[in-house]
Amino acid sequence: MSNFLHLFSAMPFPSYGPSSSGVSGADLLVAMVILVGVVIICMGGQYLYRELRDYLTGHPKAFGILKSIPRFFKHERLVWKIGTRSLVYSSPAIGVDGTVYFGSQDGRIYGLDGQTGFRKWVFKTGAAVGSSPSVGVDGTVYVGSFDNKVYALDGKSGARKWEFETGHVVDSSPAIGVDGTVYMGSWDKKVYALDGKNGAKKWEFKTGHWVRSSPAIGLDGTVYVGSADKKIYALDSQSGARKWEFETEGPVVSSPALGADGTVYVGSTDYKVYALDGKTGTKLWEFKAVMSMSSPPAFRPDGLVLRG
Repeated sequence: MSNFLHLFSAMPFPSYGPSSSGVSGADLLVAMVILVGVVIICMGGQYLYRELRDYLTGHPKAFGILKSIPRFFKHERLVWKIGTRSLVYSSPAIGVDGTVYFGSQDGRIYGLDGQTGFRKWVFKTGAAVGSSPSVGVDGTVYVGSFDNKVYALDGKSGARKWEFETGHVVDSSPAIGVDGTVYMGSWDKKVYALDGKNGAKKWEFKTGHWVRSSPAIGLDGTVYVGSADKKIYALDSQSGARKWEFETEGPVVSSPALGADGTVYVGSTDYKVYALDGKTGTKLWEFKAVMSMSSPPAFRPDGLVLRG
């Protein structure tokens, strides 16, 4: 590098004005800027050379930028997008053939090709759709609407198979039992169990307030659901009989999450998340959060993840 700088110092520079020494201030400024640039480039080149060498040889000290190069080129990109006529609060559900189903506040339920975003079909309900669809083993799509109804739609064509009307808004997302029974709540304060094939009501259970919580089904078939009456209920899936109830200090709009051991985790608007024994409803523990718990708890391999 010293040889390079020596050669650089011998290079002539144009004069931009007269001076007593024959070199103007502008000449010196340009020379300084170029000199600093050359030094930075040389130093940077040596640094990059070392890091590239370490990266290619697998040296553990190789820095993060080079390590991220493969990830950069593999980074996710937008494949497609589709617009609706209003906001979308409904979470998508994906069929076995890759079809994506979701609802919109424009009152429509959409079935899209998962690869291209091509709209396969659209079904119009009578009001906004905030409920997230659930897909049965036969491909039937079940979803609720603010028009007080629950719909069963053919997953391939969007054709209506049946509809069931409750006494108020349905934005609880349906849960499907192993026998195909569809469970969901309504703002009419009730939890319903419907025959998945024809929509016939099997039973209903009345709580003390509206039900926005989406049911969760245990391995033994027990149906767990929250209500704005501040309670979490465990119901028999066959009869709708109450097994137990647990009262929190605020409305429960969060949907329960079930652990592998049967523990029921649920959040409440009282800023707490509860862990309950799935068989008895006994409180195992509670955790005070810093916000109202309106989203269901989620799990990671290293433990429970709380969401507000």
